Amino acid sequence: MIKNERAWLIAWGTLQGFCLLMLHNLVESIAKPGEWFPVLWPLYALALAFPLSMQMLSAYRERRALWLLNIAYSAMIAICAAYAGKVSWVDGLPNSYLWDATFLVGGIVFTSWFVLIPFAEHRLKLATWSNDYAMLCMAAWRNVIKLGSAALFVGIFWILLGLWAGLFKVLGVSFFLDLFTSRTFVYPITAIAFGLGLSLYSAKEEALLGLYRATLNLLGWLLPLVSGIILLFLLVLPMQGVGLLWKTGYATALVLSLLALMVFLFNAAWQDGVHGIKFPNWIRRMVTLTLIVLPILSGICAYALWLRVGQYGWTADRVWAAILIGLLAFYAVGYALSALARKGEWMQTVSKVNVYAAWAIALVLLLTATPVLDPVRISVSSQVHKLLKEKVDVNSFDFQYLRFDGGYYGHRALTRLSVLESHPESAAIQLKAKKALESTYRNHYRNRTAHERDRESWQKKLELFPKESSLTPEFLDYLWQATEDDKMWIDCLKNKDRCTVLQLDLNRDGQQEVLIFSEYNAHVFTQDARQWQLGGVLRFSGPAKLSAAKIRKMIEDGEFSVVESRWQELQLGEQRYSVQPN
Repeated sequence: MIKNERAWLIAWGTLQGFCLLMLHNLVESIAKPGEWFPVLWPLYALALAFPLSMQMLSAYRERRALWLLNIAYSAMIAICAAYAGKVSWVDGLPNSYLWDATFLVGGIVFTSWFVLIPFAEHRLKLATWSNDYAMLCMAAWRNVIKLGSAALFVGIFWILLGLWAGLFKVLGVSFFLDLFTSRTFVYPITAIAFGLGLSLYSAKEEALLGLYRATLNLLGWLLPLVSGIILLFLLVLPMQGVGLLWKTGYATALVLSLLALMVFLFNAAWQDGVHGIKFPNWIRRMVTLTLIVLPILSGICAYALWLRVGQYGWTADRVWAAILIGLLAFYAVGYALSALARKGEWMQTVSKVNVYAAWAIALVLLLTATPVLDPVRISVSSQVHKLLKEKVDVNSFDFQYLRFDGGYYGHRALTRLSVLESHPESAAIQLKAKKALESTYRNHYRNRTAHERDRESWQKKLELFPKESSLTPEFLDYLWQATEDDKMWIDCLKNKDRCTVLQLDLNRDGQQEVLIFSEYNAHVFTQDARQWQLGGVLRFSGPAKLSAAKIRKMIEDGEFSVVESRWQELQLGEQRYSVQPN
């Protein structure tokens, strides 16, 4: 066992860095990483959470219970991450659609970890989970400062390395730039620097605790302001009518934000009930009144969500909104009951409310990464149920939601809908489900409440140059099918703009290529054995980007030519490299 705390922190940081490096190399060696997400995501969760827990609880490094607690939590998040990896990946979709799910799982793991780590420390120190609320409160706020200071240390550390590499690059020495941008260097050094930052905090903990107290006191004095806003809002609301809230479409988010701020600022001011701010009596009465009426805000949010769900069904966002409303309602009701209590010190039962709420937050978050409370599973089931029960028109139903937001459950639902026969409009459902399954990119500009696009109107969007030329029926059929099936994304064909189209021989093969210009590039279409295909994309290169209108004007005026490339391409194996002019 490592006796020195700093050595312990740096050792775990080193192990974490090399684990993340090996995982990165492993991902790059796999042809389809998505198929391995049920294995890769748990490994990433373990590589991040297990060493970090060992570092944050380094004061108890000689305790066997530390290992048992960490293993138990790591096993839970590994199971959750495995499930999330299984249901997030859909074959045939670009990796860009996985970023939201990846960050969501990371947020679930980190938030549950952050909520539970003070309880683990309490258990290691006092052999109970939550008897000493002051210790839990201090541990939670201290961890914020501890993690923040370590992250700041890493940020400044990398700024200095960037300056180091930049200075030597100016002198013609690129060794340091190549070294500092190598993943073999980045992963372990970043993790080691973070561990060093944590060790520096431990050495100056008493001084930084004073900073955290001062920060809480500063934030706490905003509590009277947010209390006044809530009381004024609830006073004016009956006069103006709640109908105005439902018309905005974002009032629920505003009310939830206000409720969350009230909970946060109250805890910043109250702290552990002993070291909190001693407000004057009139402010305390105003805060007490605000806490008593907090459930009204929760009720407004819940009713607004209920109306939306009743009309449109569940979506993943609405499930998350329901979870947030439920958790904040737990705080609101608990604080209101505490404020109404006449016996004992002011708000003395808040500590119990906060403890139970913390456990509820961790439990609910982890359950969202299981079939029990998976927002995606719930939303897909709700939307498909509305379709099958004929509560929504087939032409209005968002099949793309199932394809691009439904993950495994959405793909499974589309597969079943593609062979559905027990519905009055089964033929239309089958067609749209099959079309969605074949889509690679979401069509953001499709009118989901309208019928299919009119091809004649679509074709009029293509403004061809030279004016005397014409596009072949074969090309128009190819382009229509590719864009209608969402297998290709061209901005001007998906929005209200017209497309500037140019025909010319770009590769000296004696055949006309077709170039379709959009805001950032141009798609180049070629013929191979009379079959049209996407040959490539022209990337803009120059001192200033041309607007779509400017491109059209220059082509119309004939201000274009085919220029021989100054640089030839380099081929290494199957990879080709081209020079981008500086």
